[in-house]
Amino acid sequence: MPTPQIEAARAVVEEPREPAPATLLVDEPAPTILVARAHDPHRLARGARVSATVERAFARAGYRAGPSGRVEAARFIVSPTVHAVTVTRDARSTTISCRVTLRVAPWSRGERWEPHTTASATGEARASTGNARAQIELGIDDCLESAVDAATTREVIPFLRRCERAGCE
Repeated sequence: MPTPQIEAARAVVEEPREPAPATLLVDEPAPTILVARAHDPHRLARGARVSATVERAFARAGYRAGPSGRVEAARFIVSPTVHAVTVTRDARSTTISCRVTLRVAPWSRGERWEPHTTASATGEARASTGNARAQIELGIDDCLESAVDAATTREVIPFLRRCERAGCE
């Protein structure tokens, strides 16, 4: 026979709860970021792939990002540059080091690199992988993605938010 405490506990557990009222948060739409094709002077990585990685990094942060073909709604331009991709092989593994720089500026139908409204951020990363060619290619992609994420989340996104608040467009 159940005790009164057990009955009370069952009543609390089985009591249907009302759903919480839905709250709508209406914010301004996120600014559009124009992503230029990545500059890769040493042809160490594919520029289109790096540019796509930059676009995904901004999309994860809530920004709309697109290639340089869509300029009508863009408020900022980001120009990525791959500075270094170093591949070091051991007997059993491969270590990949990479460095990517992102330049950011307000966009008004042309780049203007002005003090206090432009920024340059550098991301560095390392990846370890096997010695097979396919594994090294995937390792390079992982390394570049990590470097872009590091530069975007630590430096570029905070700069854009400060810039939006200060009205540096």
